[in-house]
Amino acid sequence: DQSEADREGEAVANAFKEQQAEELRIQREALLSEREALMERAGEMDTLPDQAQGWGPPQEEQWEDQQPQDSGIQWAPSEARPDTFAPVEVTDDVAVHMEEPTLDEQPMIFTVEDLTRTEKAAEGATSALPPAHNSGTGTGHEVVLQGFNWESHRGDYYAEISSRATELADIGITQVWLPPPTDSVSPEGYLPRDLYNLNSNYGDYHQLKGAIQVLHQAGLQVLADAVLNHRCAESQSASGCWNVFGGKAAWDARAIVSDDPNFEGRGNPSTGDIFPPAPNIDHSQETVQRDISEWMCWLLNDVGYDGFRLDFVRGFWGGHVKGYLDASSPQFAVGEYWDSCSYSSGHLDYNQDAHRQRIIDWINAAGGLAGAFDVTTKGILHSAIGAKEYWRLKDTQGKPPGVMGWWPSRAVTFLENHDTGSTQGHWRFPAGCEPIGYAYILTHPGTPCVFWDHVIYFPEVKSVVKELLALRRRNSINCRSQVTIDKAENDLYAAYIDKKICVKLGPRHWTPAQGNWHIVVQGHDYCVMEAR
Repeated sequence: DQSEADREGEAVANAFKEQQAEELRIQREALLSEREALMERAGEMDTLPDQAQGWGPPQEEQWEDQQPQDSGIQWAPSEARPDTFAPVEVTDDVAVHMEEPTLDEQPMIFTVEDLTRTEKAAEGATSALPPAHNSGTGTGHEVVLQGFNWESHRGDYYAEISSRATELADIGITQVWLPPPTDSVSPEGYLPRDLYNLNSNYGDYHQLKGAIQVLHQAGLQVLADAVLNHRCAESQSASGCWNVFGGKAAWDARAIVSDDPNFEGRGNPSTGDIFPPAPNIDHSQETVQRDISEWMCWLLNDVGYDGFRLDFVRGFWGGHVKGYLDASSPQFAVGEYWDSCSYSSGHLDYNQDAHRQRIIDWINAAGGLAGAFDVTTKGILHSAIGAKEYWRLKDTQGKPPGVMGWWPSRAVTFLENHDTGSTQGHWRFPAGCEPIGYAYILTHPGTPCVFWDHVIYFPEVKSVVKELLALRRRNSINCRSQVTIDKAENDLYAAYIDKKICVKLGPRHWTPAQGNWHIVVQGHDYCVMEAR
C-alpha cells in the first residue's frame, strides 16, 4: 500500500531525528561526565591537564581581528553568511571561483542548467575523462568502501583492515575510507580532542601508518575521516568552562563560535548548524584556518592518506572547505551534508529537488572541489525498492532524481553507512534488498560507496557487488556516464548506461528494445545485462 509505505517512511525519518537528538543528549552527558573526571584528577595534581603537559592557550599575537593579507589562500570574510555564498561557474568540469558579492548584493543563483553543462558536453564521449587533477574530485573511476562500522573500534582494527587489503582490491574497491584517527572523547572517534594525537581506540600512530602502507601496496587509496566542525577541549577556562584546547593546535574560546550555547565561545557567529555535544569551531579565525590546513597537509604528507571524508559539513560554510582543500590538494574528498527528505501528509514527496539543491549548494560553496554523499538518492531508493514505486527513479526532466541527476561527477551514492546501518540502524536500507540497490548505484553515474558490513558479513551481497564492479570496470562506467531511462513505473525501472549496459529493477519482465545483450548478473527483482 503506497500510503502505508509513505507513512512508514515518514515515521522512520521522524524516529531518526528523535534518535539523533537522544544520542546527542547521551553524548553530551558522557562528555560532561568525562570532563568532571578530568577536573577531579586535575585537582589531585593541583594543576590542569594542559599545564601538566606543557599545553596552553595561544599567545595573544597569534589571533588577528582581520583576515590574512597574503596567505596564498582566499578565505571567506568572517561576516559571510550562508545566503551570500560565492557562486561557482562550471567549465569543462573544473569549478572556477567567481568574485564574491557584497553582503548588500543579491546572491547569484546557480541553476541546474549551469550544473549540467559539463555533463551534456560529455555526451558522445562518455569514456573520455579530463586529466586527473588534485581538486578532490578524483579521476571519475573511483569506487569507495566505507571500511568500518560503528563497532570497529572494539577490535584490532588496523590489523583487520590490513589483512583484508588484497581482498578489497579484488572486489573492485579503489578507495578505502578509514574511521577518524585522532584522540577522541567518544570511542568511535567523532568527538576529537588532540588533532595530532593519533592514538585512538582503533590503534596507534604506527599501526595506522602501517595499515595505510599495506593498503597502498594493494593498489588502494585511503581516505581520512576528518571531523572539522567541532572539537573537544582538553581543560577548563578560568570560569570552569571546557573550552581550552590542547596539543599543537592549542586554541581557546576565540576558536569557538559565539552562538554555541554551551561553551562560552568568543568567535564569530556560526555559519551552519550547531552540534551540541562539543565546541563548534569558528572557521573564520585565521589561526583556525592555518592550523587545520597544516593538519590536513600533515595527514596527507606525513601519515600517508590520499584524501578526506568530511564529517558534518552542515556545521560551517562550505567556502572554508574550499580553502582547506586548496591548501591540502587531496586526490579525493567527499562531504557529509545530511538533510531530511521532503514529506507531505505522510507521503514521501515525488519531487525532491529542494533536498538535492541544498546538497548542490554546499558543493557549490566548496568550489566544486569535493563531492557529497547523495542522500537524496538513498531516500528515494528506500521507497522505490521497498514499496515497489519505481516511478520515483525518474524526475520531471527524465533524469535520475538525486544529486546524481544534476551533478553526477560530484554525487557519491550509497545504500548504508555507520549511522544508518550497523548497530545504530537509524535509517536502514530495506532488508534483503541490498543487491537491488547495488544493481542501481554500481551501474549508474556518480561515485559509488559500498558499506563494510555488506561485503564482510554478507557473502551473497559481496558476490553481487564483485560482479557488478567487474562489469563497471570492464565497460568504463564512470561518474560522468550517461543514463537513458526507458521505463520508470510502479513495478519496473529500466535504463541504459553509456549504451554498454542496461539494468532492470522490479518484478515485471522487460527486454531491451534493440541490440544484442547477455545477462551478467541477476537475482530477485533485478537483472543487469551487457552489450555483446
